[in-house]
Amino acid sequence: MAHLPRTIRNIRQPRGTRRSLRLSLMVWFLSLALVPLMTMGTLGYFKARDSRESEIQSYLVSVSGSEKAAVQEFFARAHRELDHQSRLAANREFLVGMKDDLKASDMAPRAWTRSNRWHELTSHAGREITRFRNTSPWHDILLLDADGVVVFSCRQGDELGSNVLTGSYSRSNLAAAVRGALDGRRLVFSDFTAYESNAGQPSSFMVVPMHESDGMILGLMAFHIGSDEMAQITANNNLILEDSRSQLLTAGQAAGHPALLRQESQPESKTYLGHQGQAVWGHAVPLEILEQDFVLITEVDAQPAMAGLDQIRLAVLMMVALTALMVIGAGPGGLACAYHLRGFGHQVVVFDANDKPGGMIRYGIPHYRM
Repeated sequence: MAHLPRTIRNIRQPRGTRRSLRLSLMVWFLSLALVPLMTMGTLGYFKARDSRESEIQSYLVSVSGSEKAAVQEFFARAHRELDHQSRLAANREFLVGMKDDLKASDMAPRAWTRSNRWHELTSHAGREITRFRNTSPWHDILLLDADGVVVFSCRQGDELGSNVLTGSYSRSNLAAAVRGALDGRRLVFSDFTAYESNAGQPSSFMVVPMHESDGMILGLMAFHIGSDEMAQITANNNLILEDSRSQLLTAGQAAGHPALLRQESQPESKTYLGHQGQAVWGHAVPLEILEQDFVLITEVDAQPAMAGLDQIRLAVLMMVALTALMVIGAGPGGLACAYHLRGFGHQVVVFDANDKPGGMIRYGIPHYRM
């Protein structure tokens, strides 16, 4: 009969050897199994990121082109309609009646526009122009006399009754457009800037003189276009990104815009900080409206646009964790575990300190009892 070792030294030595062997096997598994999977997963993540960035850039270029066409068509239509409305005899007669009533009332313009007299006059004579505004995309339609006093507003905004050339609106883009229309005797399109009467939201105005039969300027008609109306113009039903936004800037306003600067001098820079301090993607496209140079900027927030990559990264980690599994010990329990894991489709590597599997069944039970 073979004698079992009795000394502490003879007992501890094999255990230390087995422990070091198991550690070596674990390091080998991590090096040859998990490291390649992590490498492949990381490469796949970066490839997905580059693909998504390229997709966003292509999307912005495509949407900018379609929105450019929509904006140009919108303002071409606005030009036609404003020219038509300013020439209608009914609108000229309405403006003359408003001016005459203001003069006959002997009231200040702001007091007159808030009187019953003004409401009675506009409820009848102003029905047609109000009906036109209600069926059009314009935020408001204004009528001004030749001195710059707003005598009519469909929405009855705060500028009603004010002299935009000398009053509190004298520095607004409406006042600038009125001055340009009076001096040039032609249609003028203002830039988009914050406008007090529209709650400080960006607004633009198209202003055209209305002439008497002898060619003298009778007054002016103005179309007010707000930020909500611009959002409707540039709205797009896309399946890639639904939270894009666009803004129309004059060439001067866009001169220092990050989207334009990156396209001209830093094409490798992909995102920049938007007006709210968040990272955005942007694309700038120049266009001409009524013989004026503008730039249409289309932007989308970077974080929502790239949100899908977080799920991809998590999926890669889960794939690495669940695809390749290591079982230490080739005894009955280890082999049973490996068998069922393989049934779930996992790669399984079984390690054992002995040369053959079986564990205690092979090495711990005497042969004569098997």
